[in-house]
Amino acid sequence: MLRGLALTAALATRPLPSGDALLLEVFSPHLDVHQRLLVMQALATAAQVRARRALTRPSPSRTARSGSFGSTTQTRSSRRRGAGLAS
Repeated sequence: MLRGLALTAALATRPLPSGDALLLEVFSPHLDVHQRLLVMQALATAAQVRARRALTRPSPSRTARSGSFGSTTQTRSSRRRGAGLAS
């Protein structure tokens, strides 16, 4: 149980380096079926954890883009209103 949680934590925090290493181990002849299933279950659980994180909090790049887009849109709409009032 503890090994599975440790593998899941490693995969959830650093997916590329730990995932590459574990995928090589899954297909190596040195693991028995139980160990392979443990690694595959940790991969699946880490993928679920990362998916939940991505759904619950927006990425910093998206909030930065939406903030700048919103201010640009407000500026354009205020320009339109100003141009409409002047004519």
